Amino acid sequence: MVGRALGISEMVKNDIKMLAKAGKPVSHIFIPITGDLVEGTGDNWYAMQNFSIKLDRRDQVKLVRRLLGEILKEIATLGIPVHVAAVPGNHGENRNSGKAYTTLNDNDDVAIVEQIAEAFSMADQLSHVTFSLPKRDRLSLTVEVLGHVVGLTHGHLARSSGSVSQKFLTWFKAMAATRDPIGDSDLLFCGHYHTYIAQNLVGDTYLLMGGALCDSPDTGWFAQSAGLTSDPCVSKGTITRDQKIELLLPYFWKRTKTEAVEI
Repeated sequence: MVGRALGISEMVKNDIKMLAKAGKPVSHIFIPITGDLVEGTGDNWYAMQNFSIKLDRRDQVKLVRRLLGEILKEIATLGIPVHVAAVPGNHGENRNSGKAYTTLNDNDDVAIVEQIAEAFSMADQLSHVTFSLPKRDRLSLTVEVLGHVVGLTHGHLARSSGSVSQKFLTWFKAMAATRDPIGDSDLLFCGHYHTYIAQNLVGDTYLLMGGALCDSPDTGWFAQSAGLTSDPCVSKGTITRDQKIELLLPYFWKRTKTEAVEI
């Protein structure tokens, strides 16, 4: 996963070169972060977690901070304005006996991005890298990108029955009905389900789920009980003033698979 993350900045540079050759120079770079940057520790999310994680909370936070910082510094060398928007995921929560017990605001995913934002604000050569974070106790965020309302949420709020897309549709309709800012999204970025999705959600709103960098082997409990496996993925694309989605360029890595036993 570390190797995949360190390759993201080179992907961005290559895409920008390709777009320039195609006569589509890039004016801004927008980076949506939809949470679950850390795994968390303890008996927080699933059985056997204590025996499956390799890093404690401090080292997880340190690893993510250094990786994200390096990615952003490399992308910043292009000299193009960069904007990073981030929302909290469920794994960033502080939990006890499987339940979050502090506040919605108390989340490692957002704290890490906040730390990087404060560090970047002290470096003049990184002044073109800006950040948006949710207001206190908000689990979603909207920003304007080239005239489009772009919404971010992790996805653990969408808890109705049905497929992943149906869960988000039900939740999104409720947010639109209650005049929540996220309900105005033209483009909705989500995470949580570790799979790549790009589809028209409803009306003029599109749902984008970028996948996950972590591996999803077919040896895990979810894979063997429900067939939930997915290839690691990072989603990339272009937005223009005329089109909320002009181009999608997802990149997939091969996931770990069990080899057949020879007899």
